[in-house]
Amino acid sequence: MPHRIASRGANAILFVMTIRSRSAFAAFSPLFIVLGLLAEASFALAQSPELPAEMAAPDLLRPMAEEKAGKLDDGATPPTPTARPGEPEGGKAGEKPADAGKEKTEPKTAAKPSDEEIACRKRLSDLGVEFTPHPPLADASGCSAPFPLTVTALSEKVEIRPEAVMNCRMAEATARFMRDVASPEAENIFGAPIVALNHASAYVCRSRNGQTKLSEHAFANALDWASVELANGEVITIARQPLSEQKNSKFQSRIRRAACGPFKTVLGPGSDADHADHFHFDLAQRRNGGTYCR
Repeated sequence: MPHRIASRGANAILFVMTIRSRSAFAAFSPLFIVLGLLAEASFALAQSPELPAEMAAPDLLRPMAEEKAGKLDDGATPPTPTARPGEPEGGKAGEKPADAGKEKTEPKTAAKPSDEEIACRKRLSDLGVEFTPHPPLADASGCSAPFPLTVTALSEKVEIRPEAVMNCRMAEATARFMRDVASPEAENIFGAPIVALNHASAYVCRSRNGQTKLSEHAFANALDWASVELANGEVITIARQPLSEQKNSKFQSRIRRAACGPFKTVLGPGSDADHADHFHFDLAQRRNGGTYCR
């Protein structure tokens, strides 16, 4: 193809040169120029090596993909950029860490028992009370007992059923009252000491019956006596007794009178409908150490 074009270009030149008339030459001079250029181009193409029919396009996206994947052409991992001089590590100069400005708080540690609490627990051990520390109690409504105890026995001779959660002061007052008053009165009236106290309620997060004020039960500061079991197997139930049950009535009456003082609140059968079947004893703090017994 290039040789054919070159031959035609040469014939065109010879044709132009044979024209004798100057005017004719002037008329055909543009054609001569064009044909001369075509001949020169054809000759250059004939001398150059032939190119392949198709050439693969360069893969411009490959380096970008490999760099994004963290690899270079030779398989090396790109170096981690280092901070500029004067620039803090991990960010630009002037930038604050994400947690900057936030106050760091140390984890709260559990409060330690006071000296009085420690002394109270020692007194319980001396009385023979069986107990274990209970985790602190707290509720959004205000119920709270920072150092409650789980009591399983008031002495080596008297169990408490079921186990009761109360504070140390209440446990001590109950153990002393059982040892000094209740068990001796039972032995005096029925001929047998008390071996078990069955309670109806110890710690309970609730308000007083019919009121919004929290009960002393909500502070592990109260205990409800439902019945007592004697060494001879007899069970004395706390409730209003018929006239024929003179011993039971006598026992409850003596217990109730004696409890006003060691406990700050004493309620039971006859006080109101809510306490018709148990004694309620607690250590509520009142002005001048007053008591409420009815």
